[in-house]
Amino acid sequence: MMIMDQALIVQNTVHSPVEVELRECANCVVGYVLDGRMEIHSNKSVSEVSSGMVYCLGVGAHYVRRIPTQETAYRELMFHYPSEYLQELLLRLSLEYHVNTPNMHTDPSGNKSQLPGNYACAPAWDALRRFFDYVDDTLRMTHDPVTEKFQLMGALYLIVSGEDDLLRQMILSHSDPVRSQFIRIVSSHIFDNISIEDLARECNRSLTSFKKEFQSIFHTSPHQWFLQKRLYHARQLLISTDRSISEVGTSSAIPNPSHFIKLFRKQYGITPALYRSLHRQIQNGPEKRAKSHTKVAQKVSETAQV
Repeated sequence: MMIMDQALIVQNTVHSPVEVELRECANCVVGYVLDGRMEIHSNKSVSEVSSGMVYCLGVGAHYVRRIPTQETAYRELMFHYPSEYLQELLLRLSLEYHVNTPNMHTDPSGNKSQLPGNYACAPAWDALRRFFDYVDDTLRMTHDPVTEKFQLMGALYLIVSGEDDLLRQMILSHSDPVRSQFIRIVSSHIFDNISIEDLARECNRSLTSFKKEFQSIFHTSPHQWFLQKRLYHARQLLISTDRSISEVGTSSAIPNPSHFIKLFRKQYGITPALYRSLHRQIQNGPEKRAKSHTKVAQKVSETAQV
């Protein structure tokens, strides 16, 4: 498990393929893949971030897999920062340089661009790619806090004023410190036995206000959101560990085995044991790692038809 909670720039290198891992972001993250590729796993899809692409992760939990090539290690740059920093930067751009950035992109038809989840990724354009290469070269020689602060400012400016609408939208959607703090508190309790009333108190909201704000941010109820997060975590444990079904349920904050199996079947239409078995059949087949979640779904469909 990786925990990102500081405002700085990090160079990450992975020499051997790893399974999907939980990356908990206490702050927002902008990343750039230098070599290799990364997969960002969500409940409904897997997004591939290859060399030369930028990704943005919002506050909260993300499941990623970093994959080196046969010739080179996986390498990435990560800029992580609090929402307060972005808010300050946007204010300075507006007051000192008269640069105003819209909060949400709208195309000519009036439709808002849709993010795939609490993240976005896109190919870097020339100016952004040259900037990240320069930062990578600089960090090889020195790690100076003042220099890194200006580099972080440069990365954020290039994205919010740049060519990709989804990246811009992702960055700007986390420019509100109050909203980010709400998400941070909620996300920190995914696997805790905490009541909605206690969670509302920790967020300094009345129960009614908490539920309303939760619905506005996550577009579902607290109960459903926590359940989906826990079951998705269980799904990742089933395919990346050899833990028993009971241990997977306990690690996902659903300690009653029969209840866990019932909830998993209701969510995914298949038992945890069968899900793991089908995934392993695919992994041992001729097309290893090729969109395994999609293949499992197809296999389940075929089994149901039989």
